[in-house]
Amino acid sequence: MKIKQSELKAVIEEVVKEVLEETKESEEASDTDESEQVNESLNPEMERIRNALAEAEDLLYEHGSDPELSDAYIALFRALQHAGVNLNYVLMSV
Repeated sequence: MKIKQSELKAVIEEVVKEVLEETKESEEASDTDESEQVNESLNPEMERIRNALAEAEDLLYEHGSDPELSDAYIALFRALQHAGVNLNYVLMSV
């Protein structure tokens, strides 16, 4: 079964939306109680992000990509940057 590019784009857009929502909630939570950040286990929001990214990764490995998805990839990187992810570090780690 080959994934349609519209389906992959929808998954990526969903991940971007979740990352932005979780970042906003995370920022609000960190403002109220910084001691919760010391917890070594992932909170439910972080686990959802990890699962969504893993799903997107699996789809890319399984079905490949398409140049027409460039806008979706750019949106993902913009969301990551907005969330405070150091993209230079991430890209150097690849």
